[in-house]
This record gives sequence, structure tokens and C-alpha cells, in this order.
Amino acid sequence: MQIRNFELPTLSIGDRFEDFPVRAALLYGLYAVVLFLIFLVLNFPYGVLVDQLLDDVDLSPAEVTHGSVEMAILGGLELRGVTVRRSDWTRLPVLEIPRADLRVGLSGLLRGKVSKVNVIGDLYGGVLKAKWRGGEDLQRAIVQVEDLQVARYPPLREIMEKGQIFGLLSGFVQAEGRPGDSAAVRANGEIYLDRAGSEGLEYHGWPVLDLSFEESSVLFSMQGGRIEIEEFNAAGPDVIMSGSGQIGLRDSLGDTVLDLKVVVQAAPDARPEVKGLVSLIPRQRGAQPDTPISITGTLAKPRYR
Repeated sequence: MQIRNFELPTLSIGDRFEDFPVRAALLYGLYAVVLFLIFLVLNFPYGVLVDQLLDDVDLSPAEVTHGSVEMAILGGLELRGVTVRRSDWTRLPVLEIPRADLRVGLSGLLRGKVSKVNVIGDLYGGVLKAKWRGGEDLQRAIVQVEDLQVARYPPLREIMEKGQIFGLLSGFVQAEGRPGDSAAVRANGEIYLDRAGSEGLEYHGWPVLDLSFEESSVLFSMQGGRIEIEEFNAAGPDVIMSGSGQIGLRDSLGDTVLDLKVVVQAAPDARPEVKGLVSLIPRQRGAQPDTPISITGTLAKPRYR
């Protein structure tokens, strides 16, 4: 039997490294691209992008400003020092958001338009969540809040001279409308207050009796600058209240017009001073305790009958 001849392959160290300059160039190029991307992420003008978003989203008549804008660790943008103002309504910001995470839909950005925005942030000791969806014909938004500390809301100090109103506020507001037409915006929502009350209040120099409520709720809708209070309920150890009516918003907070019907009753175990105060509420002769009271006039100068 004849054994076939075969040859072992020759090894050449030069052949192994003949493409070394090409590989080095590729690695160096990749390294440069990574450095450029890191530089771009760290130095991208995110503030300009947020300003463009605010221009695309119709928030009139509110004015929104912000402080620093950075890339968030888990994606999106982190905003600091966000304020919402309406200078002709109150001298104080309507909302102050110290920190918020902003996420924008990429599909819209690729087409040069903003079509989806999600926000979650800190607000007066609680949490704010908001979603916005928009187009050329219609915009929709929903805002949710959880456990906001009412006592930390600055505009309330403009209404009452002394003391504070406290409680934990939760609820939602959803709205839709056409871009550039704030008068056509329609909205509705529900608001809940837990462990709410007042302490040491004074109104036009007169002390207001301290009250507390375990649960309070408001169901409302809004259109054309008019708020429709569809249902209001509040129950506490001293007072039980319910009501409905309309509130007409004006440029000045104090000029807000009231047209409300409210039922105020002393609870069975109410304090004597509360029962006495409730008995002084003006009512028609022979009216029952659950007869509604009319509240008209303005927020600064209400009238009761």
C-alpha cells in the first residue's frame, strides 16, 4: 500500500499581521466616533430643544419657563426649575416644578413635529404626571397629581391674609382643543382632598373658624373660561357640605365670578361654636337645614343669601 504524500501548511507571521494598519485605523475611527457621541450627548443644547417643544405645544394663556436641562440617566431629559405663570392672573407662579423627567416621542421628532410628550415630576411634596398628544387639528392632554400638599401652594396666600389651608390633593384633569384656539378648549376632571382643613385664617380682618374634613371631592368640567362644578362634597366632624354651580374665570383672580349653590349643615357631634355659626347663615323663613345657600359676587367680594 502506497501512502499519499501531503504537505503541512506553511505559517508566516507576516501574513497574520499584514492587515494590522487597516484594523488599527478602524478601531481608531470607532474610538473617535464614540468620543464624538459622548461629547454630543454632554454638550447638546437640550434647552433649545425644550424651547422648541414648548413652541409646538399650545399652552396659552400660560407661560412656561425652565432652568437647566440635562440628559436623564434612564433616558429622556431632566428639567430643573420649571415654572408655569399667567402674569395677568396672579403675581405668583401658578405652578413650580423643581424637577421633572421629560420624554418625547421619537417618531414625531423624526418628521420634524412633536406629537407625543410624557412628563413626571415633583410638585409641592407630591407627584405630577402628564401626557400630551398633538396634531395639526386636535391636541389632547391629561394631568394627574398625587398627594400634593395644599399648604405649600403659594397663590392661596394671596386669598387669605393669615393662617393656612392644608390637606393632600389628588386627582386628574383631561382636556382637548384645537391649536391656537384657547377659547374652544374643553376639559373635565375630578379632585380629591384628604385630611383637609384650615388653621388660623383671617379674611378681610375677620377670623375664620378652624375646620377639618376627612374627605372632600369635586367633579367639574370647563369650557370657554367657565368652570362648571357638577358635584361637590365634603364631610368632617363639625360640618357636612355639598354643592354645585359655576365659576367664571377672569384676568384677575379676585375678579373671578361666583354662582354657586351650597348646602351647609352642622354634623350631629359638631362643636357648639360651629353649630352656632351654622345657625347664623342667612336663610329664608321656614327653610330646612338642607336648603341651599346662594354664593354670588366675586372671589374677593362674595355675597351670601
